[in-house]
Amino acid sequence: MPIDAAVLDEIAHLRELNPAEKAALAEKIDLLPCPLGHMVFRYGDPGHALYIVRSGEFEIFVKNDQGEKIVLEVAQPGDLFGEISLLDGGPRTAWVTAVVDGELLRLDREHFEDYVRQCTPAALNLLSVAARRLRKSDEVIRRTVTRNVNDVADEDHSLLTRLADRVPAYTGSLGSVALHALFLGGWIAVNLSVIGALRAFDPYPFEFLSVIVSLEAIFLTLFVLTSQNRQRARDRIRSDIEFESSLNTETKIAYLHEKIDKLTEGQYELLINTRKLLAK
Repeated sequence: MPIDAAVLDEIAHLRELNPAEKAALAEKIDLLPCPLGHMVFRYGDPGHALYIVRSGEFEIFVKNDQGEKIVLEVAQPGDLFGEISLLDGGPRTAWVTAVVDGELLRLDREHFEDYVRQCTPAALNLLSVAARRLRKSDEVIRRTVTRNVNDVADEDHSLLTRLADRVPAYTGSLGSVALHALFLGGWIAVNLSVIGALRAFDPYPFEFLSVIVSLEAIFLTLFVLTSQNRQRARDRIRSDIEFESSLNTETKIAYLHEKIDKLTEGQYELLINTRKLLAK
């Protein structure tokens, strides 16, 4: 049933249409009430329409091979979904269900070309929706495999961050201790005239050496603090990865329990039917 053209003013990318275009488009759009839990369409259903959210929230999700639910997006008022099937003519690629009471504007396939041709912002909105979903899918794929925390932390590595990690690491090594001992011992020996062939240039109390050591201590402290902040970031990433792994494990265990329960129910029903047959 056609809608009032004023309803299109509620959709951001349709407000630029002139009154005649809004009236023509309104005749081609249906208004669908969707109560909580309503399944708009399922994966594999034929794609005959594009949906625009007028009110409410709609969860767009897929399921992997283990039956785990992966939410791609929660569509808000003004968002649209169902565009992929209209663009490629294929079946639906996800499930969509209402998470609160809401309303949808439905545009059938035969009017889709008019919608895109008449409303340039609509075409741009379709591209932005596709790009957003693609980014979300990439993120889901990236997070479905076990990740190394060091590899994740190295993704934002730069010259400064590498320097901040390596300077404290080298300073705490035995090589650094030996180098400092050799440098300080040589400096003191020269300026105490222990080595007669060399002239003292920083006599006791070694003021120039004190300045060098102080500057080194300041810069080393800054490097250590930076390295600690980076280590804190790594710990946070490690905690997130461990949480994701634990959640994934719990989900798979629950899925296995569900499969075992179904197998048990099937065996029980088979046993009951066998007893009934034997009783006859």
